[in-house]
Amino acid sequence: MRGRSWFLVVILVLLAACGAVGASVPFYELTADPARYAAWFGSLLTTPRPGDRMLDYGCGVGYVCSLFSGLGYDVTGVDISPRALEIGRRREPNVMFLEAESDGSLLFDDGHFAVIACLGVLEHVPEPEPVVQELRRVAAADATAVWVVPNARSPFFWFGHGTGQIEEHPRTLDGWRELLAENGWAIEDVRRDPGPIDRPVAAWKRLAQAFLNRLPLGLTYQFVIETRAV
Repeated sequence: MRGRSWFLVVILVLLAACGAVGASVPFYELTADPARYAAWFGSLLTTPRPGDRMLDYGCGVGYVCSLFSGLGYDVTGVDISPRALEIGRRREPNVMFLEAESDGSLLFDDGHFAVIACLGVLEHVPEPEPVVQELRRVAAADATAVWVVPNARSPFFWFGHGTGQIEEHPRTLDGWRELLAENGWAIEDVRRDPGPIDRPVAAWKRLAQAFLNRLPLGLTYQFVIETRAV
């Protein structure tokens, strides 16, 4: 078993060194991935609360917004990209799509949202503390927030280039825990992001993700951190 584990690590090192593991594509070329979202959101999808207000901060073209809207949530999507928002509005007319304010502020009252998603956003913000604080401000008492964030100890980042995205600042699990806990969020659960499931990807990317998913949580590419507002 030990020899087999080392074989997996060697494969991952080679993939990471070649930059193969982390190539990204434009948001408008991505497709929805319901099975992956199920791994991210768990009971929020299996036991939905119709009528609750939900915020997707960094919503892209709104696939997650569509998912929650279809379950009866009152959904708002916020993103920095006008093009993504335009696509989202065409796709999902029942969702309110808003362009992010330059200072990160949100034009909502305190305690407005029962559910918040912040997926693949914090690592692209040089100083994420104000974002986490603002999301806490608009979260209702005992609101649930789900964060998807990259792991600085993953093989993706062993050689410094990461996934090639702009302003990418991964942290360790302890680092993400500290950031969230110091800004009003209690950690409820930490699990791995399984990677693309329903979304079409190249065979070698699927293989690389399969290897990652067999390694300990401490080496996973991204953490899914579920928190509660306190």
